[in-house]
Amino acid sequence: MKHVAAMILTMMLVGCANQTPEPYRLDQLTRVDTMTDTDDQILVEEEDLELIRSLFEETEWNGTDGPEREEDAQVVLFFTYDENMPERLKAYKVWWDEEEPGMTIFDEEQERYAKVKGEKGLFVSEG
Repeated sequence: MKHVAAMILTMMLVGCANQTPEPYRLDQLTRVDTMTDTDDQILVEEEDLELIRSLFEETEWNGTDGPEREEDAQVVLFFTYDENMPERLKAYKVWWDEEEPGMTIFDEEQERYAKVKGEKGLFVSEG
């Protein structure tokens, strides 16, 4: 009888593990907070979120070296997988390119950089 109970418990745990959402799915992005020295913003409009989703979908994370100055902004992405559960947060540091439109993003969790070129890289107000 103990073996049957252990087997059922194991199957339940495996079933629950398979239902755990993928971390940081962009289609579950519900809010973006941006913080600069001069301004804080909370972005929740679908148009803004769609721009940020497309930016991150196109971003190639391949750098390990970034700017050697203090970041220009901090960005926190909020992901909602279930209304009854807390949001998952993903933090980034952002530097605006001083020579051309664009920015460098630092993924704090995975310690990697990405370069975003063009106007799309200016989704956060430069203050």
